[in-house]
Amino acid sequence: MKKISSSISQMISLDELSNGSSAFHKLHPLVKIIFTLVYIVCTVSAANTDIFFLCVMFIYPAIALPLADIPIVFALKRILPALPFVIFAVITNIIFDRTIIFYFYGIAVTSGVITSAAILLKTLLAVISVVILVSTTRADELIAQLNTLRVPKLLISVTVLCFRYLNTLVNCAADMKNAYLLRAYGNKGVDIRDSGKFLGSLIIRTADKAQRIYGAMTLRGFDGVVYFKLRKIKFQEIAGVIFLSALLILLRVFL
Repeated sequence: MKKISSSISQMISLDELSNGSSAFHKLHPLVKIIFTLVYIVCTVSAANTDIFFLCVMFIYPAIALPLADIPIVFALKRILPALPFVIFAVITNIIFDRTIIFYFYGIAVTSGVITSAAILLKTLLAVISVVILVSTTRADELIAQLNTLRVPKLLISVTVLCFRYLNTLVNCAADMKNAYLLRAYGNKGVDIRDSGKFLGSLIIRTADKAQRIYGAMTLRGFDGVVYFKLRKIKFQEIAGVIFLSALLILLRVFL
């Protein structure tokens, strides 16, 4: 059950970060989304031998993280879920791709080592760019921009409701965990024998609360479509994202 507390603290941390007041936070959400997509596409599409280009791409997180007041440790922790897959790909490449490219002080550097380094760098850059996006933009603003990008309204509504249900689920789980620990002195978590009852009660409680929330929304005029008040995008922001996106594409082509 430590994961519940961890999930709550992570959500709170992300909420606090996204409500910051830095210059990066004040940028229009659509500008950040477009730039992040271009950045990820340019990074992922790079050849596995373009180590220099991938190193150059670190300029963006090196500038954005301090500018947006995002702790580097916080950003690096978000890579942990993807790490097992990356390690598997790295080990596989090193074992099976043994073509020697060059020697470095008498040590043979194989194609597998270079490819593995590229995979690691691509993962690191892609994850950090997404962390920068979600840490500087509130969830409601991100979802609102889906409407601008012509995402189907049904999908937007489902995303909003799932996000709200997730908050309800985590909060209910935290309340139930605290209540359980108060009744089971000395336990550090939910006993395996009680885990089935705990999960069953959690599903019933959250479903009931979600139904009441939906009923309240219906009484207030909810018709299945979520409406957002969209911010106006400035000309300077449009020009800026076009310039930076073009710069990334040029770097990708010529480096």
